[in-house]
Amino acid sequence: MPDNEVPRVLRLTFEFTVPKGLRVNIRNTRRMAAVKALVAAMEALGAREFPWAQTMTVRHEWMYAWHDETEERELPPSAQNGGFAALGQDDLGLAEEDGPWTHAQLQRLGAKELRAVASDVAFGRAGLDDDPETHALIAVYADDGE
Repeated sequence: MPDNEVPRVLRLTFEFTVPKGLRVNIRNTRRMAAVKALVAAMEALGAREFPWAQTMTVRHEWMYAWHDETEERELPPSAQNGGFAALGQDDLGLAEEDGPWTHAQLQRLGAKELRAVASDVAFGRAGLDDDPETHALIAVYADDGE
């Protein structure tokens, strides 16, 4: 498929939040007038600033947000996300050749790297030597909730 046939979408999200405790009744007609004005403004701005777009999709939602929580969590490094595991043992100077991780190698790593190795072991991307201490060490980081 040529690059120009790949679907491309620019998505921007805006949320307008009424402060808690604000004693005002926002009437439906006033809210809809605001929505109409904001959509018209975005349509004009979008046509000028992003002229490649052929359509614009508008999602309008009005709700009570009794609970809304957004949080960003760092995932363990992996070969796919370019983190620690992408380097491999050899790149870290930990092994002359590919092979299972040893207890001595693991002892030189920090907690974040040990979690990455534990993830790789769990998904079959890395192996461990037969030493029970090695398996015990990785088991700690496989269960680590951080």
